[in-house]
Amino acid sequence: MVKWFKVLSVDGGDLRGGRPIRIRAAVVPFSKFDRVDFYITGDPNSANVKWQFITTATPVETSGEVIATNYSPDPYITAILVSVLDYACLSRTLL
Repeated sequence: MVKWFKVLSVDGGDLRGGRPIRIRAAVVPFSKFDRVDFYITGDPNSANVKWQFITTATPVETSGEVIATNYSPDPYITAILVSVLDYACLSRTLL
């Protein structure tokens, strides 16, 4: 289960298209087989939203472990909407 997640700039500055981001998520795995998928989109208001897969993370079997990944979005992305989906089919989004 994903308890929460945050999107931050890697360098501590403002979030802007083309600048590296860091995604952090607190995860409570139900088993050693759980995985967390990270996705991003730059056009959340589109009728045809296209999600881009970033990575899959494997949490350890520790309640509330924070996992993180870095990503460099394309320069044309002006809005960052990230979805974190765990294999228990819980999805949360952040704008």
